[in-house]
Amino acid sequence: MSSSSALESKLAELGIPLVFTKEHEAVFTVDEMKDHLEGVEGERAKNLFLKDKKKHYYLLTADINSKTDLNSVGKLLSAKDLRFADGKKMTEMLGVPLGSVTPFALMNESSEGVKFVVDSKLVNSDVVLVHPNRNTATVGVSGANLVKFAESTGHEVVVVDLPENGSDAAAAPKAPVTKDAVKPKKEKKPKAPAVKKEKVDEKGVNKEGIDVKKMEDFSKWYTQVITRGGFIRYHDISGCYILRPPVMYIWEQIQDTFNAAIKKLGVRPCCFPMFVSKSALEREKEHVEGFSPEVAWVTKAGDSDLPEPIAIRPTSETIMYPSYADWIRSYRDLPLKLNQWTNVVRWEFKQPTPFIRTREFLWQEGHTAHATKEEAVELVYKILDLYKMLYEELLAVPVVQGVKSEMEKFA
Repeated sequence: MSSSSALESKLAELGIPLVFTKEHEAVFTVDEMKDHLEGVEGERAKNLFLKDKKKHYYLLTADINSKTDLNSVGKLLSAKDLRFADGKKMTEMLGVPLGSVTPFALMNESSEGVKFVVDSKLVNSDVVLVHPNRNTATVGVSGANLVKFAESTGHEVVVVDLPENGSDAAAAPKAPVTKDAVKPKKEKKPKAPAVKKEKVDEKGVNKEGIDVKKMEDFSKWYTQVITRGGFIRYHDISGCYILRPPVMYIWEQIQDTFNAAIKKLGVRPCCFPMFVSKSALEREKEHVEGFSPEVAWVTKAGDSDLPEPIAIRPTSETIMYPSYADWIRSYRDLPLKLNQWTNVVRWEFKQPTPFIRTREFLWQEGHTAHATKEEAVELVYKILDLYKMLYEELLAVPVVQGVKSEMEKFA
């Protein structure tokens, strides 16, 4: 399992949502990362891997504007001769290369030989921006969840108060605050952020909850529900989304219920390719006319142009029906009832909305051939009743069945 996949699994296991994700080119310094996060709300963090004279190791995560003078930090931690640890040792212990240091790397250190030292400014932050175990992306997570993650790895958590950059006041020595003292302090109001953030109530809650009313701002409410509810992660390609385990669980229940029902009707599973040639697509020009502006095309293989552009299916009729023509030679080959579960791409030009209007989406399609129209219509209505059952009994969504108008038909 890759480092990114392992982290995603760990976060899902802990129920920790990422409130922001951005892919970018590899960065190795805080200044380089700044160029990729312009306009992004959240506290940027700097991460230092340190050791003391007794070879105790520390991972310090501090606000970008906090002063991290090692002499002062050493006094806070009662650590003598605090200094940067060797890069090779860092990679050996945290499992990440230079430039990728992050609190999430604690999951790779099983000996619990590293103390996690975190700036108190970040603990109270709604969004802390860090790397997800690689320096080609930046993610946002709340400070409370960052501490929760570190605690889950078994490492000691120490919260320190660091002065602002440019402050002459030295950090006063104090005993480390252990993880037992990191519980959210409801009476303590969060520090006024340097950038605009979402509001929290007078007790500092709702950092991970829904703090917008549906009737006041539906768009923002919907975004909070699907992200803070742990349903999706935004991808770096607009209109494409990462569906998280709770969503896929629902999809699996739909598949299992529907498959069991259509199997009783004699429908069998199949799987057709996702690509269709331009010539094949043009032969069905009338059928795909409504999709033509949304068809996504593959035109290159490496650096070379393909002999003919290849479309990524917007629907599968043009891919499936030539095979039907080969398989059905007489009435003895009827009925032919096939169903497939797949992904479909329609490069929607309008504003993408997760679960409502996306560019890639999960897809179920059944295609049957019959000897008579009456037989075909009978099966159509049975399938429509199944759809109604899925919505009402599985998803608790009421349905009013109807007939498509001529304008709504595409074939």
